Amino acid sequence: MPGEEHYQFDHSAVSSSRQVFRDAPRVASPSIPNSPRQGDGFRERSGRPRTPRPEEAPRVRRSRSNSVDSKHSTEGRTRSSRTAALLDRPLPNCSRPTATDRYDDWYSFPGYRNFDICPSCYDGLFADTPFAHHFSQTRRYERPTERFCDFSSAWMRLAWLLTIKQRRQSIDLLYALADISGSDRPCPGDRELSADRVSWYGIADQRDGLHVANFAVCAADVKMLEVLFPTVRGYFVRLPPASTYSPEKHTCSLRVSSRRFPKYLDLLVEIDAEAQSTGQRPNMSKFIKMARENAFKGECARNKAFVRKAWHFIPELPEFTVCEECYDEVIWPAVAAKSSSLPRLVNKSIQLVPNEDLELGSSCSLYSPRMRKVWDVSAKEGDFKYLERKVLERKRKEILLAKERRGVLQWLAGQEKGSRGYERAREELKQLERVWKDWE
Repeated sequence: MPGEEHYQFDHSAVSSSRQVFRDAPRVASPSIPNSPRQGDGFRERSGRPRTPRPEEAPRVRRSRSNSVDSKHSTEGRTRSSRTAALLDRPLPNCSRPTATDRYDDWYSFPGYRNFDICPSCYDGLFADTPFAHHFSQTRRYERPTERFCDFSSAWMRLAWLLTIKQRRQSIDLLYALADISGSDRPCPGDRELSADRVSWYGIADQRDGLHVANFAVCAADVKMLEVLFPTVRGYFVRLPPASTYSPEKHTCSLRVSSRRFPKYLDLLVEIDAEAQSTGQRPNMSKFIKMARENAFKGECARNKAFVRKAWHFIPELPEFTVCEECYDEVIWPAVAAKSSSLPRLVNKSIQLVPNEDLELGSSCSLYSPRMRKVWDVSAKEGDFKYLERKVLERKRKEILLAKERRGVLQWLAGQEKGSRGYERAREELKQLERVWKDWE
C-alpha cells in the first residue's frame, strides 16, 4: 500500500446548512479538563424525572412463586422479552429527513421546541413500547413551520440502538442528544471553518503526544460522542489556535455525510463496550491509528465536481476518475493481489485529467454501489469494453443533469421564497436528484 507521502492532499469544502440552536441543559457528567462541557453555561432541565441508575436498583430476593416479589420477577422476564423484540425490530426509513412546513403531526418531547420525530419513525420504533408515553403531538396546535425529523440523524439512531442493546430502562440518551441539538451550534457538516467560528477538538497521538494531523471534531459532536460513549470522555481536547491572525480551518471529521463516519462510530462502540465490560480505561490506540491513516488521504466527495483536481484514472478512459479514498478501498487491493490486469491500468499516482471540461469538471466515479459492482464485474472478467461503456453512459447522464440543475438554480435565484415558482424549482431539483440516484 502506498506510504503516507502518497496521500498528501488539500481537503476541499462542500457547503451545507442547518439551523442554529439555543442554549441547552447539561447532560450530567464529571468535570473533565478541556472538555467542551466546561464553561458552556449548562443548566439542568427540570421537566424530566430523574431515572435511577442501575446500581441503585434494590437486589431482588428469592421468594415463593405466589409472592409479590415473584410477580416482580415475572414482570422482569416480560420486560426482557420486550427488549428482545425491540432488538429484532428494524429501523424504519425516515420519511422526512429534509425540512418541510407541510405537516403538523410531529411527535416531540414535552417542552422541547427543536426536537421532532415524524410519524413513520414514531410508529416504527416507539409506538406500543414502554417509551411511547414520552412523546406527544403538541405541534397540532401550532402554525406549521419548517421542521425535519431528528430521528433521521445517525447520532439519534445510534442512541436508540444503544438504549435497546444495553437494556436501558429509560431513554435518557435520546433526551441528552435532544438537549445538545437544542442548545449548541450544529455540526458545520462539509463546510470548512476556522477556529474563530467553531471550537475544534482533536485527539493526541500516543507516539509523540501531539494532536493527530488533519483530524478535528466540532464541539457539538464531541458532546454527543461523550454522551453515547462515556468511557472516552476527556480524550478529545480543544485544539490550540494555529495563529491569532490566520486561524487554521477544519472540516469536522465526524460529520454524518462522511463515508468515514460509520467506521469511526463502529470503532467507538467497540472501544466503549470493551472498557465498560473490563472496568478499565478505553484503549484508544485503534481509533488513533484509523485517524492517523486518514490524515493525509483525500476523502471521497462523491458526485461533487472539481475543476483541475488530480485523480486516479485510466489513461485510455480519462472519464473514469477515482478519488484517493475509493482507489485505496477498491482498486489498490486488486492491484496488490494481482488477480486481474484491469486494476493495473489505473494510474497509481493522482494526476490532472487531460482535456477536462473546465466548466463542469470531474467527480469520483467509484463511490456508489452500482459503479463498484460494474467495476467488480469488469475486473473479474477483464472486460475493459464493458467498463468503458458503463462509464461513458454515466458521464453523459451526469453532464446532462448538471446542465439542467444549473438552469434550475438560475431560475430559482429569481423566485421569491415561498412562491409557487420557488416551490416548483425546489421540486425540480429534488426530481433531478432522484434521477441521478439511478445513475450514480
